[in-house]
Amino acid sequence: MWIERSISVLASFVIAILLSAIIKVNPKQNSIEKQLIVGLVYGIAAAISLLNVLNLPGGLRFDGSVALLSICALFYGPVSIILAGTLAAIASWFVDGTSFYLEVGIVLFIAVSGIVADFLFTKKQYKYEFGKLYFYAFAIQAGILSLSFFLPGAYNRFVPAAVIALILFPLITACTGLLIEYVGKKYAFDSEFAENESLFRNIFENSAAGICIVAPDGKFLSVNNKFCSLLGYEREEILSKNFFEVTYGDDIKKSEKNLNKAFCYGEQEISFEKRYVRKDGSVLWADVSSVLIKDAQGLPLYFITHLIDITERKEAEENLQKAHDRLVDVLENMSDAFVSLDKNWRYTYMNRKAGEIFNRNPVDMIGKHIWTEFPEGVGQPFHLNYEKAMREKIFIKMEEYYPPYDKWFENRIQPTEEGIAIFFQDISERKKNEEQLKLRSRKLENIIRATNIGSWEWNIKSGEIIVNERWAEIIGYKLDELLPTTYDTFKWAANPEDLPKIENTLKAHFEGKIDFYECEFRMKHKNGNWVWVLDRGKVIEWDNEGKPLLMFGSHTDITYRKISEEKILRNRQLLKLFIEYSPAAIAMFDRNMNYIAVSRRFLEDYEIKDKNIIGKSHYEVFPEIPDHWKKFYQRCLKGTVEKSEEEPFPRLDGKVDWIKWEIHPWYELHGEIGGIILFSEVITYRKKAQDEIKRLHRRLLKAGEIASFGFIDWDLTTNELYLSPEINRIYGVPEDTVNVAEFINKVVHPDDIDMVNQNLELAAKGIKDYNIDHRIIRPDGKIVWLNNRAELIKDENGKPVRLLGTVLDITDRKLAEEKIKQLNLELEIKVKERTAELENANKELEAFSYSVSHDLRAPLRAIDGFSKILIEDYSTALDEEGLRILNVVRDNTKKMSQLIDDILAFSRVSRHQLKKTRIDMQTLVNSIYYELTSEWERANITLNIYDMPDAHGDPTMMRQLWSNLISNAIKFSSKKDNPVIEIGSMPDKDRIVYWIKDNGAGFEMKYYNKLFGVFQRLHTETEFSGTGVGLAIAKRIVSRHDGDMWAESEPGKGSTFYFYLG
Repeated sequence: MWIERSISVLASFVIAILLSAIIKVNPKQNSIEKQLIVGLVYGIAAAISLLNVLNLPGGLRFDGSVALLSICALFYGPVSIILAGTLAAIASWFVDGTSFYLEVGIVLFIAVSGIVADFLFTKKQYKYEFGKLYFYAFAIQAGILSLSFFLPGAYNRFVPAAVIALILFPLITACTGLLIEYVGKKYAFDSEFAENESLFRNIFENSAAGICIVAPDGKFLSVNNKFCSLLGYEREEILSKNFFEVTYGDDIKKSEKNLNKAFCYGEQEISFEKRYVRKDGSVLWADVSSVLIKDAQGLPLYFITHLIDITERKEAEENLQKAHDRLVDVLENMSDAFVSLDKNWRYTYMNRKAGEIFNRNPVDMIGKHIWTEFPEGVGQPFHLNYEKAMREKIFIKMEEYYPPYDKWFENRIQPTEEGIAIFFQDISERKKNEEQLKLRSRKLENIIRATNIGSWEWNIKSGEIIVNERWAEIIGYKLDELLPTTYDTFKWAANPEDLPKIENTLKAHFEGKIDFYECEFRMKHKNGNWVWVLDRGKVIEWDNEGKPLLMFGSHTDITYRKISEEKILRNRQLLKLFIEYSPAAIAMFDRNMNYIAVSRRFLEDYEIKDKNIIGKSHYEVFPEIPDHWKKFYQRCLKGTVEKSEEEPFPRLDGKVDWIKWEIHPWYELHGEIGGIILFSEVITYRKKAQDEIKRLHRRLLKAGEIASFGFIDWDLTTNELYLSPEINRIYGVPEDTVNVAEFINKVVHPDDIDMVNQNLELAAKGIKDYNIDHRIIRPDGKIVWLNNRAELIKDENGKPVRLLGTVLDITDRKLAEEKIKQLNLELEIKVKERTAELENANKELEAFSYSVSHDLRAPLRAIDGFSKILIEDYSTALDEEGLRILNVVRDNTKKMSQLIDDILAFSRVSRHQLKKTRIDMQTLVNSIYYELTSEWERANITLNIYDMPDAHGDPTMMRQLWSNLISNAIKFSSKKDNPVIEIGSMPDKDRIVYWIKDNGAGFEMKYYNKLFGVFQRLHTETEFSGTGVGLAIAKRIVSRHDGDMWAESEPGKGSTFYFYLG
């Protein structure tokens, strides 16, 4: 009998611990609901232990209730210990009424001790160590033993068996405490890990940039939606491809070179621009940033690569270059000669026609001083007018004889911001004809000159206007077509938008505010175009009252000048656009060194985060500018050109950039220096590369000697072949061999000779790189693996002229690779065996949980039965409080029974064998709704079921899934005046998402992570009944169908649950 009761006490321990583990109560986060559940579990377990008490000699009793109540008080708070202690005290009453007050005293002592210990462990941050837990349990057991001698019903003598209990029960209590602490920590760790993994996946999938994770061999491991969208592939398609398969052919080598920076030079992050090929064949330009992730040993795991689409920017740069080329093409093919000079009188451009006239090479003239090249022109009218145009910023057109060339030239001198632009042509023949005309008729000289100007005479009083033929020609008419001409004729031809300006200027002249009338405006040409005219005039006759009577004037066609001015304006805008999109780092400053224009390359090269620096001081953007550079700027503002091929630029962050720079002054229209233009290039990488090349060159010379590398140099033009001495050792060439090249060809393994010759021929033609592994058979019979690499050198015409290569003995590497393959095969077998073991362990754990939950029914039925007997047969012996407590016990027993049912249902979901078939979701939802509701409930609920496609799944599980979701919707909307439930589906990519929506109580989304947990409830029992297992079962059913479930909700407005099946 003593053995059976001991087993019963131990079973009560195991049941309590297992149930708390199944409920997954986190000892650090105990809500009131959880404390009630735990108090009920531990109280029932303590009651079972008391029903199987061990009666020791001397009348002393020992059972497992003390250890259970001690653990409950320490880990689960005052509510749990009060409920558990109450149940234990009630059980002790029925066991032996004489010891009831002793048991109450023990419970109170344990509760107070547990609360004090909980304060020490939590507030004082004591660790849950075995020694502390044992001391806690020992103190309680010792205190209980002391109480057993003083309280009513106490024992009057010491029993030796009590010493065993004093040692054994603290040991059990300490071990149990450590087990519960482990469960709590593991649950917290699993929750935090799942949350972090979800956060990373959300950032990865919703990034505005394309992101991919690529293995070192180029295989895609993972891609986000933006990456798929950029390349036009579905996720499964892109994951089946290699990184280089979607790279534009011409950019593959560049990509490999940049990735090698990470592998060979240890650069963790690399950035470059490259092209991709979309699925539809189009090309995508992208700004690529890759980060190499390594394992703990420093070996590469994968690249995380970000892509930003820069296709539009690249197209803009290409269009800008085309516009520049078209402008140059126009200047080079025009009939006029053209040159441009800066403010220092140096040539900045000379077209082909000007070069022919000067008998000079236009390219050689750039940067040369005009008066140094043509000293005979100094003092000539051309010289004087050039200076005048630049000084006064005025357009000058002149015709002048140039004695050194014995020719007449027509010059049109236009000032620019940089200096002057000069269009000129040889008019010697025309001048010769003009002289002949002058000789024939001096009288016609004024008339000939006047033909270029339209004249007019205006009778202001009558409105009549007399114009000459030229006036009519300017707007494309003959004079006869316009007669009679009046002021209305003038208004008819003038642009309506310009009429107010014309009339205001005339009015100012009539009122004597200005001496002459002068106005520029547009007139409608016969062909429909607008021509610009300069209209000048003066009143030459007034009446006695001072009113104008007669006015004479002239019309000058200035369309060409206006077009030139518009071109100059467009060229200025084009210059700013050219600077902004220039592939070079360019910045333009005013005299105060404030930014006027800046290229994007400038911002990128100098890592300027604030992109809007226009108007800011150069010294504000770069406070670290050296003083000697500031002196260069000041000299340039005085007209000098400064430059440096390479110079260090210490930055504020401590790094040093190497810069190649050149600064030029730029000029205003009137010839004044307006500021400077800075052309720069960050050559840090190139500088380091040059230093590295020199260092590597020295190392390579030594490495060839130390590492036994063989070098090959094959001149394809002369067919001369150089082989380094190390080649002889690698190939085993005998010392007396005359033709080493012939010997090498003979020792190639027969199975590899065709492959070697074919690759060598392709490399010599420039079709592909030469990089192969092959075997040779040395004279001593040993088979050796070699790696042969070569690079093809081409001349300026692209013709292959030389092949440089290396030879390396890789026999050991090949043997190691074979060994690695064998080890990988063995590892795969071990992984499969371990996976099978884990699957068996999971099955055993599910069977164990099912068995434990099933075996709990018997003691629950006993508690409920005995409680019912007490109420029915002994109600007269109990007071009102006793009857209330028994009813509480029965209610909690029923709740515990429901919890066990839910546990069994949850377990069945995991063990149920799926039998998938086609399911009519529309019919299934209707039938379940009618099963769950009465006719009165259906009359009160507004139900909308929309068309839903069929699904493929297990019919039994689908019925359970919809039953849980619909019953929840009915329950949580039951307190609404007008409950509304909607059920439907929607397409999402290549799957169907089903949903159910209600207008019920809803919940706070900040508690979403608890929604699908077992026994997790977001509402109190008084608000809505339930155990908190329904949604966990629903989630498990969807997971077993390879699907997913989620929810959206707002308190007071209802919830929507979504799921899809795999």
